Order: sequence, then structure tokens, then C-alpha cells
Amino acid sequence: MDSAKAALKAPATVPDNRAEANARWWIIILRHLAAVFCYLFLMELGTWMPISAVKESSAFLLWPATGFALAITIRGGWTYLATFGIIALVWNSYNMPFGWFFSAERAGAIVISVGATAFLMRRFLENRSALESIKDVFVFLAIGPLLCGLLLATLTTSSLCLHVEEIPWFEFSRLLTPWWLAEAVGILVLAPFALVWTARTKINWRNRQIFEVAIWLVVLLGVAFAVFDSWAPTDTLKYPLELAMFPIVFWGGIRFGQRGATAGVIIIAIMAVWEILQVLGPSQKYISTPPEFIWVFVGILSATTYFLAAIITEVLRSEEKAASNEQHLQAFIDALPDAAFIISSEGQYLEVYASQLGAFNEVNAWKGDHVSDRWPIELAQDFQNAIRNALDSGQAQSIEYPRYDQGQEYWFEGRVAPMKELTEATDRVIWVAYEITERKKAQEALELRDRILQGVAEATNALLASKELNEGVGKALYSIGRYAQVESIRLIASNPAHEQRKSNERIPWRWSNAPFSQIKRTNEPSLNWDELPENWTNRVANGEVVQCSIEQADGISELMEKRGARSILLTPIYVEGQFWGALELCDHSPRLWDESEIASLRVAAGSLGSFIQSRRGEEALRYAKEAADRANMAKGEFLAMMSHEIRTPMNAVLGYTDLLAETHVDDQQREWLGIVNRSGKALLELINNILDYSKIESRGVELEYLAFDLEQTIMEALELILVKANQKGVKIKYEMAGEPAGRFIGDAHRLRQILLNLVNNAVKFTEKGNVDVLAVIQSTTEAGRCRIDVHVKDTGVGIPAEKLVNLFQPFSQADSSTTRRFGGTGLGLVISKRLVEKMGGDIVVESVNGQGSTFSFHIFLNRAPQEEAEQTSLPIDNSVPLAELAPLRILAIEDEPVNQQLTRDILARMGYVCDTATDESEAEKLLNSNAYDCILMDIQLPGKSGLDIIQDIRANAYGATHARACIIALTANALPGDRKKCLDAGASDYISKPLVISELKEALIRAANHPNP
Repeated sequence: MDSAKAALKAPATVPDNRAEANARWWIIILRHLAAVFCYLFLMELGTWMPISAVKESSAFLLWPATGFALAITIRGGWTYLATFGIIALVWNSYNMPFGWFFSAERAGAIVISVGATAFLMRRFLENRSALESIKDVFVFLAIGPLLCGLLLATLTTSSLCLHVEEIPWFEFSRLLTPWWLAEAVGILVLAPFALVWTARTKINWRNRQIFEVAIWLVVLLGVAFAVFDSWAPTDTLKYPLELAMFPIVFWGGIRFGQRGATAGVIIIAIMAVWEILQVLGPSQKYISTPPEFIWVFVGILSATTYFLAAIITEVLRSEEKAASNEQHLQAFIDALPDAAFIISSEGQYLEVYASQLGAFNEVNAWKGDHVSDRWPIELAQDFQNAIRNALDSGQAQSIEYPRYDQGQEYWFEGRVAPMKELTEATDRVIWVAYEITERKKAQEALELRDRILQGVAEATNALLASKELNEGVGKALYSIGRYAQVESIRLIASNPAHEQRKSNERIPWRWSNAPFSQIKRTNEPSLNWDELPENWTNRVANGEVVQCSIEQADGISELMEKRGARSILLTPIYVEGQFWGALELCDHSPRLWDESEIASLRVAAGSLGSFIQSRRGEEALRYAKEAADRANMAKGEFLAMMSHEIRTPMNAVLGYTDLLAETHVDDQQREWLGIVNRSGKALLELINNILDYSKIESRGVELEYLAFDLEQTIMEALELILVKANQKGVKIKYEMAGEPAGRFIGDAHRLRQILLNLVNNAVKFTEKGNVDVLAVIQSTTEAGRCRIDVHVKDTGVGIPAEKLVNLFQPFSQADSSTTRRFGGTGLGLVISKRLVEKMGGDIVVESVNGQGSTFSFHIFLNRAPQEEAEQTSLPIDNSVPLAELAPLRILAIEDEPVNQQLTRDILARMGYVCDTATDESEAEKLLNSNAYDCILMDIQLPGKSGLDIIQDIRANAYGATHARACIIALTANALPGDRKKCLDAGASDYISKPLVISELKEALIRAANHPNP
């Protein structure tokens, strides 16, 4: 309902606006019509006053229309000027017998003259309508009658001489004078009247003044009639009364301002026209005195009257301003809260103003005294200096000073300013005193509050920078106590049930000249929480700040006296939202802490509570971290033990199956060996995945940055899976595109691991078809840096869309039946994704269920420098024993007899003769009696560990020759950090168990090609 009413009311605003607009237009139209009517009337009125001597030129005695047009244009704007120009054109065409050209030129002359004059007056007149200043009257007389009248008369006379054959050009000067006088007098008489009487200034005439106006009008009309009537019917004055008009007109200007002056002038002009018209006629040529002289007389009278009225107006305004200033000064003096003085340069009180005495009792008796008679000598000297500075600089000075009256201290601020003199330098000042006692007290309180807040800020910084509880609290208390200026400050802990161990804990700090050094307990008598009055503890526990003096300390006054404390303040402290205790401040003098100090101390107590709470949290986090570290250590030890215990027998299983496969066995035996080998490798893969995932989760994976051949690395990964693919009848296609391949800097082992996981999965889940591997090398904007994109596409079973979201989650597969059908732990993709991300890339998958999947990843690698790219490894010729290609004398230090035998057998197949040692003592004997090129060092040995033996070897414990030998670390742990530990200890290379013959060959080739220096 309300909305319907609003909808009905809303359109009504448009008609209202239109009505207002229409009303404004009607007002404008009516104003223009009124202006047109008046202008036509004044032009007709001017035609009634022709000068017969120049009848043929249509010169007139008075032309008031121009003055009216000028006034209306100044007041109303330029639209009126255009209206007047059109009316003048039409009127002149019908009333002037000189044709359209003269009428048009006359109208143009009016527009130009009036427009230029109005523009100048609008710019230079201070008050466009009142003419109340001498400057405005002078501007009006100079621009209006003189400029406008002369310009218009000149243009009109020129047009007459140009278009009227009866008027030759030598008559120009004779015709110019009457035309100019007619225009000038019309402007002088009518324009001021129209401007002044249409001004918006209010007329406040009282009854007595109205009566005076009536008398003035009667006298003015009578004198004007007497003066101008003496001209008729001849030009001989019967009575020389012209000068009698001046005082009458001056009377109106003085008493009634410009309204009276303009009214008097227009009345005189009307009377002059009325009487002079009687002498104008056919006999005008016999008049001895030209009628133009009367207008000169009227002009002089008008100008004099206008100037006099402006002078009187300025004087009256000055008097009004002076009276107003005097009233303001008196009101200011009456409103002064304290006192004001006029003091001479010598320091003598000349005048005293004190409407409200306040602290200035008997101040009126100071008049005539010297400042030293009323103030202490030092303060009086400061007063003298302030007076002297104010007089010398001419600027106000300010001074603050105390006054003691009846035992009370009052503070005042004195404002000292020189008194301005019009004619000579001043020798006195005005001194205004303002009482600022309350402001001074507030300022001191603010300074104290700011000082305490500064201490709180320092205390907060100390708490933030401190890690130990006692250290932080001690520094905080030192800062608070120093800025609060108390005798001592301490913490008093309550005895809540959840914090028995901190009951009555106190951390004291005592004021002394020596700087605070350390926090320690004190044996001085102190206030325990249970020693405080019960009403105090209850109030503080409820969040209230308690303060009292020794006189109010019932029951503990003796203890306070022993401590030298005369006042005490307790501020509650909360920790984790629970009441913890109080911040205690003691002072050796009676003291009352105000609200600002208490508020600041509450902030300090809050900071202390937060600090205690944070330290509790840090302590809990420390305990939790220690527990987590112990758990991680136990986990690591468990994984290391399990890895070692599983890899150690697996080393023998896989090693001997590889050796048996190279012997003469029949097909059935070879198949059985393959099953054993594949099962062992599957178990090894499971162990490796778990260990790799453990490394990744603990952020223990560290990438190597070594030069490697990208295409060779990819081919090696594919070769490892090629046998399995061939067994399933799946073809592996490989293609490299983009920029030429070559050697790059990066971790070839981890890149090979990613490829193995992706391609192995593709082969695993593809029953028939192809696995396409595409590697694309692209340059980046960074010099030497390339983006490697690898796409692995299969035609296998595919992955449902709803299963893709969990594909890269640990221990997750697309379908629970996948594990039963294809096997696997679900860690391969997780490990691959984390490794790709660690290389600065990303991995994505696209799959269609039943059609296959495409796994794509990209990494960024830098190309290897040229010298590294040109390095080549030792070529391997499988037909020649490795010992002939890379001759080495080898010592294997291994505590497991089976692994010893396996190592000897593998090396024997490569053509090497290997010495073995079980522990450090056997190794020492062999190292001291032989020189070895390569040492295979098991890390976990009985007694001294393999890492310790490596460090001893590098420290020349077994001779300088062995210090430069190549040491290959062997470990069955393969946990995060094992490789780094081995290399940091001094190992040259690292191989994890179980031994892979190909990896051992590569390590031996590296040992032969890159011996230690």
C-alpha cells in the first residue's frame, strides 16, 4: 500500500518543477515587459523637451531613457540590453525623420555605449547598486555621464551629419554639446535613482524620521519652485536663490543617504524641466542665458550631493564599526575568565580589566604598580623580557607562570601583544591572562601517562625479544618500574588449582641508581597472595585494580613499613582467560594513581599475561616437538632396521639369481630364476617406494645437479621396461622433438625414476596396443634453460573421470580391484608428482575410460657447459671383462658372510680379484699391507661404523695412498640423508643394497675414470 502511494506521488514532482520553471519564465517576461514600458515612456517623455534652436536636429533638453537603460542593464544583465536595442530601433524608425539607417545606427550606438559602460561599472564598482563609497561615486561619474554620454552623443551627431543633408559637418561641434548634455544629465539623474532605489538594502525608517522626510520634501519642492519659477517667462532671475538648493539637497543626502540624495536630485530635475519648458519656444533665440546652463547647475548639484552622501555613509559606517568593535571589546572583556592588563614598556600597569577575579583577588588595586611590586623578582624579569620581545618584534608573545593565592597554586598563560598606534610606535602592550590550572594538571597527567606508556612499550618490546620467562618478565618489570617511578615492582602469583607449581612466585625489581642486572629472588619481607586482605584478593580476582596507602592497609601495615612502602597498587593479570595473579607496585611515599596511569598499567599487565601464556604455549609446543622428534627418530630407526634386514638377504637373492642367469641353465631353470628375480625386484620396488615416500614426506629428498645425457637417460629407463612390455605384447614407441637433445644439469636418477613409474604403469595397465613416449625440448627466455615436456600415452583400460581426483593421493588407486588385478602400492604416481614438483614442474593426466590415458609432465633443466658436455664415459664392451677396461684393486669391507661371498662372486665375473674384511681390525691389517684403488665400504659394521672408517681413511690413518682411494659406500638402509651422510664423511660414491650388477659396473667405471685427487 505504501509503495502504491509512493508510486502515485512520485510523478507529481515533474509538474511541480515545470510549474516553478513556468513561473520563473513568467517573472522574466513580466520584468522585461515592465522595462520595455518604462523605456518607451521615458523616450516619449524626452520628446516633450526639444530645444527649438536645434529643432532640425531633434536635440532634446533631457533624455532620461539612456540612464534607465544603463541602470537596468547593470542590475538585470545583458538580455535587457538587447531588448532596449530592439525597442530603440523600432521607436527611432517611427519617430525620427531621418530614415532607417539613422535609426539603426542610433540603436547600435545605444547598445555599444550602454553595454561598454555597464561592463566597466560591473567590473569596477564595489557595490553595483548602493553608490555608498567615494570610489563608487567617482567611478560612476567618470564612466556614466562623461564616457557613456559623450560616446553616445558623438555617435548620434556623426550619424546626423552623415545622413541628414540639412546638417553639414561644420555643425558637428554645435550639435554635440546639447546631445551630450541631454544624455549626460539623463544618466546623472535617473541611473543613480534606479540603482539605489532598486537595491535590496532594507529601509528602517522610524515614525520621527518619516515626519522629517515629509518636511524635507515640502521644503525641497518649495525652494525648487521658487528658484526655477524665476526663469519664467524670461531668463532673468527674480531672486538669486540657486545656492539655497544646496543645503536642502545636502540635508537629504546627510540624513537619508544615497536614497535621499538621488530622490532630491530627481525632484530638482523634474522641477527644472517643468519650469524651463515655459521659456522654450519660438522666442528661444532671444534668451540671453542658454538653457544648457541649468543642466550644468543640476549636474554640479547632483555630483556634489552624491559625493557628500557617500562621505557621510562612509563616516557613519566607520562610526558603526568603531562602536561595534568597542562593543565586541567590552563583551570580550566582560567574558574574560581572568584578567587583562595594559602595561607600559617599563612594566607599569596602566589599565586593569578583571570582570571575574578568580585567582586575581584585589587585582583592581594593581593600577599604577610595577610588575615587580606584584610578582617575584625572577618572574617579574621574565615578564619584562616578554613585554620587550613583543614591542621589538611586533608579534604576540606567550608565557606560562604560576600564582599562589591563599595557599593554592594557579597556573596562567599570558598572551602579550603590542597595541597598534596609527601615527607613532607603540610603547605599551595588552596582556591577557588565561587560567590554565586544569590544563596544566591534565598535561602533567598526560606526561605521566605517556611516560608509563613508554615504559609499557619498552616492556612489550622486551617481552617480544625474550625467549626465557624470567628474563623477559624481569626486563619488562624494570622498564615499567623505571618509568612509573615506583620503589619496587613485582609479580604475585595466586594459587589456582591448575598451577600449584607457580604459587606465590615473585619476580622482584627494586629502584636504585645502579642499572638492573639480573632477576633473582629476594629474602626481604614480601607480600604473599595469602597474606593480602581477603577483600583485596577478591576484588583483584574479579578484575578490579586495588590501591591503598599504609593508613588504609589494615593487617599488613607492619609488613609495608618493613619494606618502606607507603602506598601499593595491585593490577590483575589474566593468562588464557583465567586469573593468574597481580602486578604489584609499591612506592615509598603516599601516592594516588589516577585513571590514566591505571589504564596504562592494565595494558602492561595484559602484555605480561600474554607473554606468560605464549611461553606456556611454547613450552607445550617444545614438548610436542620433542615427542614428534622422538617418534620420527623411532620411525627412522624402524625403517632403517627394516630396510637393512630386508635388503641384506635380498642382496644375496637378487645377486645370485643374476649370477645363475649368466650360467648354463636349461629353459625351465631359467624361467624359475626369472620368477625369483621378478619377485625379488617387486619386493625391492615396494621397499624403495615406501622409503622414497618417507623421504618425500620428511622433505629429505635432495636432488643432484650433475651433467647427464637426456636421451640416454630416457633410453635406459625404457630399456628396463622393454622386456616386460615384450612379454605382454605391448609395443613401446619413443620419439624426441623440438630442439636437439644433449647433456643437461640435473638429477638423472630421479628423472629415470619418474619415467620408470609412468611407463611401467602404462605397460602394466595395457593388455594390447602401444605405449607412446614423446619428449619435447623447448628453449625458454632464460639463456641456457630449457623446458622438457614428456608425454606417456597408452591404450590401456583408462581411468573413470570420478577417480582422477584421488589419483595422486598416497596409497590410492583408481579402483580397489586394481591392486588385486595388477598389483602395486599406489605410491608410484605420488612419488613421481612430488619429484616433478621439486624439479619446478607439474604433472597432469588425461584419460578416457576404456580407451587409455596420457600422463604428461614438464620440468626445467639447464644445459650443461660445453666442457662438461664433451666429457665421455669409458666405453663398455661386454665381450671384454670389465677388469681389463677399468683395472682396479678392490677391498670389500662387509660383515655379512653371504654378502661377502656375493660381492666376490660378482666381481670375479667382472674379472676382479677382491679382498674382503669383516670389521675395522681386519680392514686395518689389509690397508696397512696393501694398496687399493677402490674400497667397497658397508656402513653398518660391528664396532666402528663404516662412516668412521671412511673418515679415518681420509685423515691418512692408513696412509696417503688410501686417503686418495675411491670409496664406494654400500648400505641397506637407503633412508633420507644416508647418501649425504656418506658423501659428507668422505665417500666418493654411493650404492644402496641390494646390489644391482649394472649399478656396480657404473660405479666401478666412475672409480676408474675419476679417481680422487
